[in-house]
Amino acid sequence: VLHRRFLRFVSEANSCHHRPMATYRLYCLGKRDEIAASHWVRASTDEEAIEMVKKEHPDSRCELWIEKRLVARFET
Repeated sequence: VLHRRFLRFVSEANSCHHRPMATYRLYCLGKRDEIAASHWVRASTDEEAIEMVKKEHPDSRCELWIEKRLVARFET
């Protein structure tokens, strides 16, 4: 009985706060605009992905993409 209650609690909690995650690609640029590094970013919204990049790469020149769409450009 306790196990079923726990599973129901977890299921209800996940259904209330579950948002699908998208996979973004972050390209950090070198001095001549060549790709110096790239990273995967998983976020629920564009805004969330942008905030993650600002926090983790504050002094980098980067572009954030999802598929063929440029989401944001970050300049130092």
